[in-house]
Amino acid sequence: MKILVYGAGALGSLLGGLLAEGHEVVLLSRREHAEAVNAHGLVLSGVLAKVVHPRAITELSALDMTPELVLLTVKSYDTVAACECIVANMGPTPVVGFQNGLGNLEAMKRILWPNKAYGATTTMGATLIGPGNVLFAGEGTTRLEAARKEDTAVLGELAEGLRKGGAVERAENITQAIWDKAAVNIGINYLTALAGVENGVLASHWEELRGLVAELLSEVACAAEQTGVQADPERWAEAVLDVASSTSSNRSSMLQDLERGKRTENDALAGEVLRRGQGCSLPGIHTLYSLVRLAEARTTL
Repeated sequence: MKILVYGAGALGSLLGGLLAEGHEVVLLSRREHAEAVNAHGLVLSGVLAKVVHPRAITELSALDMTPELVLLTVKSYDTVAACECIVANMGPTPVVGFQNGLGNLEAMKRILWPNKAYGATTTMGATLIGPGNVLFAGEGTTRLEAARKEDTAVLGELAEGLRKGGAVERAENITQAIWDKAAVNIGINYLTALAGVENGVLASHWEELRGLVAELLSEVACAAEQTGVQADPERWAEAVLDVASSTSSNRSSMLQDLERGKRTENDALAGEVLRRGQGCSLPGIHTLYSLVRLAEARTTL
């Protein structure tokens, strides 16, 4: 199968790397990363230690194949622009979004071809430790939106390829799965990013942090219920601990962004909870949102 990974940073490169053995994979990434991949291959370390050989490009105009599947792994604030670029440059193709936060799938379904946008979540840990070099920091569970009939074979091959990275499940209610993932992101990413620590530090200090995480997730639950999503903050807290433990060496995507002086996905996480939970009391989420805004400002000084 011919697969384009659009926005191949840490997670996108890991996904592409897992699929590169058995499929023709092209990574659309930043120039330095693309040059390293094309020169030396994509180096995976951690859970899997191997070198794989997808091709890499820096502009969609350089794509010399017709993809049968697109994995969208850009940051949430680039979703709209990426979808518009995809529609302008290729014919109707299934696009599966593996992004953090809320609102991405809605944007995809609005901009892409009818019935070709799919949502997905994964708890696999990935850290880009240098150009062409990705640390696979922990296996996880991947949940894929159930395929429509015409895309069953394509999404079936995707699911099979991603089993190298952990369990793969079909999500009949992908909106629920996306909220579940957003809750775990909020429980892990903000605390690790603001403290500057790997996920495992959160797990090792769980008894001290359990009450704080529970309060934050109860606020997320209120916002979720406002939008008609079933919330289970106790289950979310268990998932936070499980993911933090299983990806103990991972540096969360928000921490990586702050360390590199890049914009975080704060608006798509705490920002969306604040927007959707306007009838809720959300002091903890508001505090996290404000602190990360402040940290982002610090990195640009």
